[in-house]
Amino acid sequence: ATVNSIINVPTIYYGTQLDYNQTNPSTTSSNIATNNISQPLVDDEELKKLIMNQLEFYFSRENLSHDKYLVSQMDSDQFVPISILASFNMIRRLFARSKNSNLASSGVMINERISFIANTVRLYFQLQQTQIQLDTNTGTKLKPPNAN
Repeated sequence: ATVNSIINVPTIYYGTQLDYNQTNPSTTSSNIATNNISQPLVDDEELKKLIMNQLEFYFSRENLSHDKYLVSQMDSDQFVPISILASFNMIRRLFARSKNSNLASSGVMINERISFIANTVRLYFQLQQTQIQLDTNTGTKLKPPNAN
C-alpha cells in the first residue's frame, strides 16, 4: 500500500498573499513544495469540490480581512477576474491533480480553466451550495458572498 492509501491527506488552504505566484518571482509550479507527499489524481467531480473549497476560503471574511492583494483585484462591484484566481499557485496545483489531461497540463490554455471554474461556480450556485456569484454578463468574474 502507498502512503496516500494509508493516510488521509487533509486539504490545505493557502491565503493568496502567500499563494499568489507573483509574490515570490522564484516560486513557479515546477519548484513549489507539495509537502513531499504526492497528491492523488482526481476526477472532474472531485476537482470541482476541491476548487470550490479553495474559492470559499479565498472569499471568506477571515481571508478577505487581511488579503490586500485579492481585495485590490476587485472591481467597483467587488468582482475578481477568474483569470486572477486561476493563476494562484494552489488553484494551479489543484488543476495539476486532474485526471483530465486537458486541465492538468501546465501548457493548458487558461481559457479552459476559466471555463471550468465558471461552470463549477454556476453549478454550485444553482444547487445552492455556494453564495459566490458569477458575473452573468461576462461569465469571467466572481464575487464574494454577501458583497454589496
